[in-house]
Order: sequence, then C-alpha cells, then structure tokens
Amino acid sequence: MKHLLFLFLLTIASISSKLEIEPNNDFDSAQNIEANIDYIGFAPIKNKAIDFFKFKAEGYAFHLYFKSLTPEKRAYEIIVYNSKREQINYFKLNKGEQIIEKTIGVRPGTVYIKIYSPYDKNEGKYKIKVSGLKKGEID
Repeated sequence: MKHLLFLFLLTIASISSKLEIEPNNDFDSAQNIEANIDYIGFAPIKNKAIDFFKFKAEGYAFHLYFKSLTPEKRAYEIIVYNSKREQINYFKLNKGEQIIEKTIGVRPGTVYIKIYSPYDKNEGKYKIKVSGLKKGEID
C-alpha cells in the first residue's frame, strides 16, 4: 500500500512540474516552456550554469516566479529578453535569498529567460514558472 501511495504522489508531482532539458545554453537551444507549469533546473557542482527558456507571450505582460531550492548554496541572475533578443529586464538573487516574483511588461511574441549561476563549488537547484497576462489583467 505504501508503494502505491508513493507512486501516486510521484505521478501527481510529475504532472505539475517538468525538468529542464539540456542542452539549453543559448537562444537557439532555449527550452520551450508552458505557462503555469513548474520547471526544475539544476546548476552543476564546480561549474557555472547557463540555462535558456522561451515561451510565447500572447498578452502584454507575464508573471515570473523563480525560486532557489538551494538558497544557501547558489546565487542566480535572471535576464529577460524580447523576441529581438534584446535585454528587457534583469534580476539578481544572492546566496541566502530564495524567491523573485515579478510582473514584466512585454510585447506579444517570443520571450526568452536566461538563468545564470556563476561558478560555485556547490550544486544548485531551482524552480521557474511563467504565467501569461492579457491587457486588462495587468496591475
């Protein structure tokens, strides 16, 4: 019975979250992500991490949620780019800090998000989620 419960909980968890898929280290290999799904990413031991994600913004803004699952171990930089690959936003999460939650204005089209973690001796793990907002839903 315990095993069935564990498998059920594991199945439920996998429905609501997905893993980062390598390679996704630049604009051309950016991982497509869906709105309202948690994506779990990793920063390797003794190395820097560069992960790119992209999604289609249908409205004029989106909500970005980023959470370090190992806040005491890694720092992160989150850079947002428009469809022309021009930087439109930048956020930094220092070691010990855990969450960035922002609403970001964009034009409809492809939006890229770069997650960068500088070289560190520790492994890191993070969660990222985006949700689209349409005109009229913006604060």
